[in-house]
Amino acid sequence: MKERRKGVRAIAFFRTEVIHEKKIYAGYIVNISAVGCAFAHENLSDLELGTEVKIKFRLDGRTLNQAAEVRWRDATLMGLKFKGLTASASKTLRNYIRAVTLRRIPL
Repeated sequence: MKERRKGVRAIAFFRTEVIHEKKIYAGYIVNISAVGCAFAHENLSDLELGTEVKIKFRLDGRTLNQAAEVRWRDATLMGLKFKGLTASASKTLRNYIRAVTLRRIPL
């Protein structure tokens, strides 16, 4: 399968809520980029590809409430593409990713 990612992804592990209709999925972002993230939860079977959700998480002391779309999923992990990022939210994401990836120690 061809790699579709165009941006740098940073490994992450922070608490997150994904909201769809009135259901809240509490889980963790396990990696993040300037355009999306991978979200882990114990049961994601009722969220289909293309579903529009809201994702809420804290990043560098700021709470982001972001619209997103389910791009891929399996039973416990799904890829979300952010929609309508503000310039401020985009800058926060880029700064976080830059800081995390710069601190990585080469193997």
